[in-house]
Amino acid sequence: MSKVYNALKKAAREGRWQPERSAADRDDTVRADAAREVAPATPLAPHDSPEIAPVRSGQIRTPEPVEAPDRMTAQFAPDPVVAGPPGGRLAECWRMLTQADIRAENDAPTLLTGRVPLSRAAEKFQLLRVWFENWTTAHQKRVIMMCSALPGEGKSFVSVNLAATLATAGYRVMLVDADLRRPCLHRAFNLVPLHGLLDYLEGRAEFAACLSRVPGMPTLTLVAAGGITTAAVELMAGQRMGEFVAEARALEPPHYVLIDAPAALATPETEILTSVVDAALLVVAANHTPRQMVKDTFLLLKNTTTCGVVLNRFEPLYSTSRKVTYGYYGQAPNRPISGLY
Repeated sequence: MSKVYNALKKAAREGRWQPERSAADRDDTVRADAAREVAPATPLAPHDSPEIAPVRSGQIRTPEPVEAPDRMTAQFAPDPVVAGPPGGRLAECWRMLTQADIRAENDAPTLLTGRVPLSRAAEKFQLLRVWFENWTTAHQKRVIMMCSALPGEGKSFVSVNLAATLATAGYRVMLVDADLRRPCLHRAFNLVPLHGLLDYLEGRAEFAACLSRVPGMPTLTLVAAGGITTAAVELMAGQRMGEFVAEARALEPPHYVLIDAPAALATPETEILTSVVDAALLVVAANHTPRQMVKDTFLLLKNTTTCGVVLNRFEPLYSTSRKVTYGYYGQAPNRPISGLY
């Protein structure tokens, strides 16, 4: 940008280029010309201006070079911090360089528990919590891996709300973000932990330093991913991952440990984690995930127990459950929202 600006300044000095004037400047020029036509010409004394000084014979006086006007700087070389982003295609590049990743922000799972407790989805999570509690108690299993066949099926959404529902019911829960490719659980609680699972697996932090308390939920502990790495497969298959799960099992009082794993058919980490967890809970998006891919996911989970399947984004028929509402005294009736049905 500085080379272009210097070239424009040189062209302006040599008279090969004239900066475009604004509408206000053109109006000022027109008014000045009109004033000169109306006002009588006043004779100028020979020595009133240094540019019209007496010239001796044989001498030619050349005027000093005039710098370009200041407005050319603001027009052709704007300061991005002061003048703001430019327009057109350059504005898109400017937003990509200066703004946060909008797609990443939108990927944050929505927390329903405690915010919209009377919604249909929140009540379905209460039903899921009761079923989950009964199954884990009957089978004596507490380390559960949340998985899905494909990305974008709502696995993190189910993990966050199931953990929050269990914590609201009085259970101690540890929610682990094991997706070291696209972590998102910390954004659901508006947290920015200093350490996470990645720090522990790489040996840069101890187990206690990776635990983060969730505001408003004293019995819920979050272990964020702690970063993004390209060596996720090696770290998940290493000894440190087994030690992390062992320390989570040894917590007193006992905790439910929910591990949010990546998509099973997209990355190999889910198949690796089947050797360290007690069971797996599969999340399937209704009318989205092909049946064959669900079968392939069950084959990948053959080394562990599958405790159940959550059908996410299921829309009931409008003629049946959509018309059924039941309101409490002083509360608005239930209204279905997009989420778990």
